[in-house]
Amino acid sequence: MKRAVAALCALIMCSLCAFAVRAYSSPFDLPEPATPGEAGDVCTVEYSLRPGGTFIYNNNPESLASFNIGKALMIEHDLSGDVYFTSENFNRTGREIILGLQLRNDSGRDVTVTVHNVGYQTTGDYYGQREWTDFFGTRFEVELPKATGYGFDSPMEPNAFEPVTYVVPNGKYIYVIGGTTKDSYGKANVGGTADRRIANNVCVNAAVLFTVEGAEKGVSAAYVCYAPGYIDYVKGDVQQGYVTEKNGSQYGRQYLGSAPALCAQASFAWTIDDSTADSSRLPVKYDVTYYRDHQSYGNYGAYTGATVNTVRSDVWRTHLNSANHNEYVGTDMMPFNCVTQEGESVLIDVYHNDGTSKPANIGNWMVVYEESFTVKNEGGELRSVSVYMLNKGVSAVNVRGADGGLIKSLFHHDNEKPVYTAEIPAGETVTFGLEYVLLANSYGDMTHFVSVDTVSQIRGDYDRSGAVSSNDAIRLLRHILFPAEYNVTQSADYDGDGKVDSNDAITLLRYVLFGA
Repeated sequence: MKRAVAALCALIMCSLCAFAVRAYSSPFDLPEPATPGEAGDVCTVEYSLRPGGTFIYNNNPESLASFNIGKALMIEHDLSGDVYFTSENFNRTGREIILGLQLRNDSGRDVTVTVHNVGYQTTGDYYGQREWTDFFGTRFEVELPKATGYGFDSPMEPNAFEPVTYVVPNGKYIYVIGGTTKDSYGKANVGGTADRRIANNVCVNAAVLFTVEGAEKGVSAAYVCYAPGYIDYVKGDVQQGYVTEKNGSQYGRQYLGSAPALCAQASFAWTIDDSTADSSRLPVKYDVTYYRDHQSYGNYGAYTGATVNTVRSDVWRTHLNSANHNEYVGTDMMPFNCVTQEGESVLIDVYHNDGTSKPANIGNWMVVYEESFTVKNEGGELRSVSVYMLNKGVSAVNVRGADGGLIKSLFHHDNEKPVYTAEIPAGETVTFGLEYVLLANSYGDMTHFVSVDTVSQIRGDYDRSGAVSSNDAIRLLRHILFPAEYNVTQSADYDGDGKVDSNDAITLLRYVLFGA
């Protein structure tokens, strides 16, 4: 018994340590759950872009050259409310550079700027393991080892960051990510991201969520690139804009710009019963609006003559322009409002060609997706539903409970495994959410489906491995400590005394160790 108690204490310490590093901060709420229909009904897939803020994106040029130094790569004017900025750029200038999102106040009054989430990576892999670990403030599991070529190390602990508010007087600016303390008002250094010199041949990944209050107009954000010590040479009021070709290099399939939305969202719901076959996928349908003869529209041409393709399937597809493939939803894709190098305002989205006279190659990299799943079990057996997201890159995925709380986080790039499996007792309904980002340097497009299975019920087999082990004691312990995040579908009252407490975990662990 002493050995069992000692082992349980070790498990408790392990579990508490695992949770101590989770300062998870969700950038957005989950969408309202959908209501399940009758058993066997098809779920209509409907993605939309959540209004009420601004999304700013910079990936053009992805490979920064010497002509980018001393430039504001892009500028967004009249910012207010919530702003979500992401960028991915590779320093190929031949020298050290500094990048920063310079938030300038020319409104005529003081404004307040609150930074909620920040992740900045200037060394390491191309995908942004450190960036997203810090941005979400959570420890992501690494699904596959580094040898797969994705460059991810073992799980990282997030750097501590609490939301911080700055007052920026009229005529002053701060960097909400990157930049230098030398020229930032009050020597602001958000999340320790300032004063970072970026070596040549290094990829930079940035993500920041902030809120601007106090003025509707006059606050601008300039993403600037300059050599250390030469910030005075950057013209912060003139932007370089969308580069399609420069010095013989083509950049027109990489983008920058802004959208009047913060994230993509969708809600899914099904009802299952005993007639729902094991290993089957739940049915979906959706309409895809697309256009033909893109070459005839020319650069930035607006499409006409829409065609609608109704897809009925057991999978749905996202993260690709529906003009490039008419089985992709399309309504999840962010638009890019930007200017050309000549200063002409243009729109690049699923309804226009880009600067190369082709449908835009917008893969929604670094766009946050918020999805709600609801499944009702009208059958007589315990069932499970598993959500799969197949892609050619890496996704940072947060699984969230119905209350928005974090269940688990993982870097997902194994198409053989589901991102999450939920168990649904007979006669009950389960709701959970997914929050995820397809990381930069992925290859775009994602295929989704939800599969159903019957769960074998072995008393104490809380992780559903088919046997009782110390992992089940850990899971039961976590349920006792954090019931909102670690639910168990079998009775958690393992010792049968009518209470759920640490004695249940001790009893289960004693059974695992001694068989009694």
